[in-house]
Amino acid sequence: MLRKYLPYGIIAILLAILVLRKQEIITITVPEKKGQFEVVEPEPVVNYDTIFRDGETKVVEVPNEVNEELLDKYNSLKDSVAKLDFVKEAITERTYNETFQDSTQRITVESKVIGTLKSQRVDYTIFPQQIEVKAKRPKYSLYAGTYSIVQPNTSIGAELTLQAPKTNYTIGYDSNKNLMAGVAFKIF
Repeated sequence: MLRKYLPYGIIAILLAILVLRKQEIITITVPEKKGQFEVVEPEPVVNYDTIFRDGETKVVEVPNEVNEELLDKYNSLKDSVAKLDFVKEAITERTYNETFQDSTQRITVESKVIGTLKSQRVDYTIFPQQIEVKAKRPKYSLYAGTYSIVQPNTSIGAELTLQAPKTNYTIGYDSNKNLMAGVAFKIF
């Protein structure tokens, strides 16, 4: 009679394990990450405009107001020493550093300029973070195993163990047609 209902009992236990789960909050730590990007002698972007005149199409460079202002300032200087100082100032090598930081990251941008942009480097650090995730963990776990009895009669058996939060329930059956059942309690 027990053999007849044993598969149904096992199926009921497995279904209970799948359905009865408790929800836990797990904290995952994402480690710090550092990296760097560097561009040496970047290509300048020149803006062009298209003009249509008398049925002809002509592509011209869009005037740069800053460059025109500098050229006007240079041409307005009267002596050659002032013009030389102006050119020296324009071609002086400069390094610019800017750091941007918020609660998750720090970004440092370093730019080297000699009249035009010569190189640019971006260093970034993403700070370690802790993320809380809701996860469903089973309240019960099911284990399967085997055992053997050597004396007085040699037999081999199989067992199922249901692990509940504080107790383990075991049921087994061996080759000598012996049925085994057991309970174990968590001590600490």
